Amino acid sequence: MIEKPILSPEFSVEDIRKLRTYTAEVMKNMTTEEIIAYIEEGAKGIRQEIAEGKIKNAIKQNKISTSEDIPLVKTYH
Repeated sequence: MIEKPILSPEFSVEDIRKLRTYTAEVMKNMTTEEIIAYIEEGAKGIRQEIAEGKIKNAIKQNKISTSEDIPLVKTYH
């Protein structure tokens, strides 16, 4: 199993590559149901931060940049 990547404070393109490689390795033998459960578990912290207003405050303070064209969360049914 691949080790969890260490990310830089700047969160660079290389960090995104590390995360994608790690996630692909983790999920490669999972069923669809297991993948959904894995993603849901990982999303709990983000959902909590959104509920507490931390994400909105970080955006206001320019700690996180967003684009109207790229949604943070996309749900497929």
